Amino acid sequence: MVFGACAWFSACGPSGEPSADVAAAAAPTHLDVAAAAAPTRLDGAVRFNDVWLKVTPFVGHQGKMDLLNQCLTRRDDEVAAGKEPQPLCVERAKRASVAIKTLRVEVGFPSMRDAVVGLRDRNESAHVLVEKGGSIYQVLDFVYAPRREGEYRRDEVRFIAAGTEGAAVLEPLIEDMKRLYPGIDVVRVENK
Repeated sequence: MVFGACAWFSACGPSGEPSADVAAAAAPTHLDVAAAAAPTRLDGAVRFNDVWLKVTPFVGHQGKMDLLNQCLTRRDDEVAAGKEPQPLCVERAKRASVAIKTLRVEVGFPSMRDAVVGLRDRNESAHVLVEKGGSIYQVLDFVYAPRREGEYRRDEVRFIAAGTEGAAVLEPLIEDMKRLYPGIDVVRVENK
């Protein structure tokens, strides 16, 4: 596969071997290894840096629910109104997939509306939201660090589920996250 790169591109060393840059680009990442180890039936997908990663449950992706766009619009509205803009609810700098070390799963919100209003009021974000009925939505690409408790959490992916019904439906996705991000620490938090 890498030798084919020499045939098509002039990126080879004097011996005909691929240059170090070409060999490094062709080397598998932990996400490639995770994809190869995936179960046979994967109906859903999540995004990391606009790349779709296959997962077991179906995960909805609706443009109107994209938190990055909502946060940018809110900041633009504040500036247009002459107000001092708040920090964005996500960190705009993209992070490497290996930076993700923690999966924070928050459960027990009375409704998804309550969870979303709370995020907006605190100027925070999450990557995945789950309704009581079990519908799962990715609202933020995993490449962006969420804001929580006044800080950008550069090592965290954040899931929020309404009720215990929403939490139960997350288990297959949590297992997929363990496959995609080996060694990820799963922290479960009950909303009070």
